[in-house]
Amino acid sequence: MVILVPPSPPPDPKQAVSLPDPPLLASKDLVVPELPVPVPTADVRPYRERTTRGTRHRPPTAVEEPETDDTAPAEPALKLERLLTSEEAKSYEQAIARSLTVAERNLKIAAQKNLTQAQEDEVKRIRTFIDQARQARETDLLIAKSLSDRAEALARNLVRSQR
Repeated sequence: MVILVPPSPPPDPKQAVSLPDPPLLASKDLVVPELPVPVPTADVRPYRERTTRGTRHRPPTAVEEPETDDTAPAEPALKLERLLTSEEAKSYEQAIARSLTVAERNLKIAAQKNLTQAQEDEVKRIRTFIDQARQARETDLLIAKSLSDRAEALARNLVRSQR
């Protein structure tokens, strides 16, 4: 059962509200904390509101570098890895081997023709991806797959650009 009650009218704004007087405190009871006054450093320029072109200019702020203790041994960074099942790992290994084989075959095809300087730079870049994929293959198959796929795609584009 629901009972509906009409809303009450809003208070009259002309009616005065009475508040109790605040307690009086002696001056000895007042405690005013002293706040530190910031002192500008020599390498921070003052803020300018406008430049001659009418755009706002904010000077770079000074960044303090944290102190490092060179004598303390560096802690190894934590690395999150996806765990692969043996079937997934085998599948990644096969895909990496296939991509690296295709990339190397395309590099051999490209090397049979005269290469421009840009194409030679691209060959170096592809070889770097192949080397990185081989190194990553020992520790992280996902990264190795990504690198080998990149090498394969770049090598395929290199051969297409020579036609």
